[in-house]
Amino acid sequence: MSVLALGGLIKVMETLNMAVMVNLSGRWGAVLKQSVDNIKAVYGGRFLMFANINFAGIGDRNWTKKTVKQLEEDVKNGAVGLKIFESLGFSVKDNQGKRVAVDDERLDAIWNKCGELKIPVLIHTAAPKQFWQPLNNNNQRLLELITKHGSLRSGTYPAPWQQLIDEQHRIFKKHANTTFIAAHFNWHAHDLDKLSRLLDDMKKIVVEFGAVIAELGRQPIAAHQFL
Repeated sequence: MSVLALGGLIKVMETLNMAVMVNLSGRWGAVLKQSVDNIKAVYGGRFLMFANINFAGIGDRNWTKKTVKQLEEDVKNGAVGLKIFESLGFSVKDNQGKRVAVDDERLDAIWNKCGELKIPVLIHTAAPKQFWQPLNNNNQRLLELITKHGSLRSGTYPAPWQQLIDEQHRIFKKHANTTFIAAHFNWHAHDLDKLSRLLDDMKKIVVEFGAVIAELGRQPIAAHQFL
């Protein structure tokens, strides 16, 4: 985003009393560095940048080593966190065309490095559980699924919902020195008792309620107790 465009965005932020905005799509390498340099030159402190991972070529012999090195450079260049998009576990495939699981061992060095660098990993895994459930009047997201074509999953595409969540939780437990931010209340906003138990079990995990605040609104007493 150009300096001029940032100026317009700052004006909007001022009307919202928004002090800081975080860009979760900083990418990596030269693109990230250029964005951070642009921000620092004119609006230092008002914008923060998260890096992303380039999954192209995963499975190549040096992929993990190169990716960890790139992440180190991105943090030196100003990235303050790492964002993992929903594509991991869904559409990311290795050089053999196989689905890359969220807990694929080839990613372990990345999670370890984030712990060493003391940067958080904001990770989005799966989607609402209802996207895997039958499209009928018992589905709480029926209207959303009807109006947003392509959101409905089969029971096993790309994997069962619980399998994807279990893959994610395995990396949380395996990399206890790394802070993970589980996006969208970890898709457990419908079951706050279970989410509370999960957070008690995995001490360095935090959640955020983007896209699920309506689910909290339907259960105000339980949501108040949880918060």
